[in-house]
Amino acid sequence: MWRCAILLGALCAACGSRRPASAVGPADAAVDAQPPKDAIAGADARGCDWDVETLERGYGWATSLAIDSTGTLHAAYTAIAGLRYAFHDGTAWSFESVAPEAYVNDVALEVDRDGGVHVAYYVYSPTSELRYTRRDPSGTWSAYEVVREPGVGIGVSLAVDAAGRVHVAYMADYGGRMEHAVRLLGGTWEVQTIADRGGETSIAIDATGRLHLAYGTWIEGGLHYAERGPADRSWTFQYVDPEEGVGRMPSLELDRVGGVHVSYHYEGGGVRYAWLPPGGQWTWEAVHSTDVWAYATSLALDARGGVHVCSAAEGARYSYRPEGGSWRHEAIDAGDAFTGEGCSLAIDPREDVHVTYRWHGEGTNEYEVRHARRCGVDP
Repeated sequence: MWRCAILLGALCAACGSRRPASAVGPADAAVDAQPPKDAIAGADARGCDWDVETLERGYGWATSLAIDSTGTLHAAYTAIAGLRYAFHDGTAWSFESVAPEAYVNDVALEVDRDGGVHVAYYVYSPTSELRYTRRDPSGTWSAYEVVREPGVGIGVSLAVDAAGRVHVAYMADYGGRMEHAVRLLGGTWEVQTIADRGGETSIAIDATGRLHLAYGTWIEGGLHYAERGPADRSWTFQYVDPEEGVGRMPSLELDRVGGVHVSYHYEGGGVRYAWLPPGGQWTWEAVHSTDVWAYATSLALDARGGVHVCSAAEGARYSYRPEGGSWRHEAIDAGDAFTGEGCSLAIDPREDVHVTYRWHGEGTNEYEVRHARRCGVDP
């Protein structure tokens, strides 16, 4: 995800935790020339190889991937040349520079139902602010807007509601308050404080317009969940997994019947998965455990209720659990312990699995932003 998460990891480990009754678990701009891309195959355990390609060589930290209804891939990622955007139309990748002057530390991308691409990103230098920009369906980028400043925007996530309003959630300072900002149809931003403590965020909006938010807290630790009705001003909260050192880098998705699903990191190495069925209680379980930090998680659901998770854990890793089944794991790409950082996972209309992430060569100073595709999911 981003380097500040590493710096305060030890701090969170020293914090206490509490377990409330609600927590249940564990369960048994201009288009650039296309950069060179190297094809790399990574074998998996289910008869379908991962096809891996390089999107861009050089430093990359965070990525955000979305797939529209036509199957076009849209990716935003940090690079030496600031914030970059790439899309794949089924034939080839095209690349654009969005914020070439900025050092971008975090990014979130979403595609609306009309094909517009929305991007929120935290600029670490030369300013310290949260920005937003939009690419219309014709390919024109709007001038960026400053949502909040200074020192605001860490751990940003983004969602677009049915009316076209843009919602972003983020941390306002290191370990400090959580905020939600909505871009009203007139173009102004309305900002609301959600909680006094926060961390990285993941926001989603259901068909009724209800907001769902997962976040960790850097200071106290634990995974939190908050929700707010479309006409409400107040949020309701649940403490999902209060164990010390858990809740970092969450990824939240909603299923078709109103269930909530979250993947998240826990300190000491590994990824957990929590789910909330409609009218039920939260339950969590381990996806995998490793001896290194899992520097990112990203979750998506397929049409049959299968759960797909990418993570950075001793290389880029993919984990899959069919509905009612057990977890299976595959290596996407080898590298050092940082390979897979900033991973983002999405499933296309053919149910192929796509992942973007950072690759770092073992014992080298070589970095790349990569895309991996796996053909299909289990029937």
